Amino acid sequence: MDEAADTIFSNITGSPGALFAATYGTLTATHTSGTIMTICDSATGGGATTGGSPALCPILALAYATYFTFHLPETYFVGCNLIGTMNSDGTGSLNSGLFVRHTLREMLHGYDDPLFSVVPASAVPAGLDLEYNGLLGKFSAATSSLAEVRTDDLVDYQYALNGGSKNIADLGKWVSRQGVSTSTCSPDIFGKCSSGYYGWDVDGTPGQDFVLAGQRSLNTQQPSDETHSPMRLVLDDFKTSLASGTSITFFLSAVRRQVTIGCGSDGSTAGPCDYHSIDGIQTFKFEVPTNFLDTTLNGVANSACRGDTSYYGGRFPAPTGTPPSCDWMMRHNGVVNLETSQNAPVAATLGYLGHTDTAVRDAVSMTLPGSTDELIYDAANDELAIFVEPITGRVIRGYQRLQSNFYIDKTFINSARYANVFNSDTDNSDTFVWPFMYIKRSPTIARDQSKAFIDTLYGTYRLGFALDVIGIILFPLCLACGICCLQSAHKAAKLRRELPATAYANGHPKVIVSVHSSTSSADSTTSSAAS
Repeated sequence: MDEAADTIFSNITGSPGALFAATYGTLTATHTSGTIMTICDSATGGGATTGGSPALCPILALAYATYFTFHLPETYFVGCNLIGTMNSDGTGSLNSGLFVRHTLREMLHGYDDPLFSVVPASAVPAGLDLEYNGLLGKFSAATSSLAEVRTDDLVDYQYALNGGSKNIADLGKWVSRQGVSTSTCSPDIFGKCSSGYYGWDVDGTPGQDFVLAGQRSLNTQQPSDETHSPMRLVLDDFKTSLASGTSITFFLSAVRRQVTIGCGSDGSTAGPCDYHSIDGIQTFKFEVPTNFLDTTLNGVANSACRGDTSYYGGRFPAPTGTPPSCDWMMRHNGVVNLETSQNAPVAATLGYLGHTDTAVRDAVSMTLPGSTDELIYDAANDELAIFVEPITGRVIRGYQRLQSNFYIDKTFINSARYANVFNSDTDNSDTFVWPFMYIKRSPTIARDQSKAFIDTLYGTYRLGFALDVIGIILFPLCLACGICCLQSAHKAAKLRRELPATAYANGHPKVIVSVHSSTSSADSTTSSAAS
């Protein structure tokens, strides 16, 4: 402290600490001997006459400042106005705060969060409504009116795919999503990229443009490019190869990135691939490999690029650590970091945190009501997979089973109310992947549709097969008949050459009949001939 500041601090009104006289009362303490001590007197700015120390007045002022700026807002404003009295399950009676309870409809279609009501009007830009529309979006709610759909800007909900009308190989390719085919960052007033920029290129490189056009949709893959023989297809039970080979790369909108899956063992992209019959339709099963969501740097497995804080934490004026530099801004194996694309601390994983590290899974507990058994990822019930019919490229069945999670860092929550959440040795280094909702989507072809599919596609090839078989059978018969006809014609021609020319009259052969009659007698013999 310099001399001028010391003069102001010590000599104002002639008493040390009187500078703070208007900010506190008189603090007294009772000694163990029973003596009452004035620690700080607001009237004089000190307490030396009764054994107190003037140096304690600034400490008392700091205590008051802490009380008004931290304790009162936390206890009364947050505790009483937003959260309310705590329930036994950790939620508040006003249903706000870190722990909340919502219905399935509210989580899917949105709800009115009490936090919105305390945001100052001056902090909300003109024309912007603070609202949460759930995981399925604003226009998925059954309560949305036609007028709302007509009047609201639907750019964020527009999707365009190629129908393959000009080139069958382009069937199912993305043209644009949310109105853009190449996303570049143009931040709005909140710092979010209004164009939907995800912060990485299609290869996961941070900071590059994201090229969406040309990537394939999950539901339609490139059909087989072979010229199929009906005979071979029927005899092989309609088993053929897929144009994409043993792997498929497509844009998975739920995780805002392209994904590569394989049809080999455990999702291997090297093959060989086994066939799976679905209601009589032959399909390839493509599933995610075990290293599907491992952290990588330039496509190579890397754990040193994960950093030790979130992307936003690394951009604070006083950074809380080093942000991730991995592809896709990932920080943990198996956890798709969506904080840049969603502008919120959220992440996507497989069900029950499948394919994540043990530290991530063990940091939270997931059980069914009334049970203490932990819910563990089971590939048979929780996998991400699609079954593709190779001739047409159509997806016959799909398992899109993804879990939405909050990506919670201790640096985001400095409230004493939740301090105990991060005081355990099993909190994954003060970072939680906190499950929010697990949605299982399992679209599949209906039985009547599969029958129609088989009749239309396989039936056409079976008809071709039948015609081929008939042709194969008729060919030797026709050949034999032809040979017989040729032989008969040859014999007739030979016979015509051997007969004398006088045997013909006017081009037609004569018929000569000879009748011989003999009568024997002793004295005479008579012969007659008629022609």
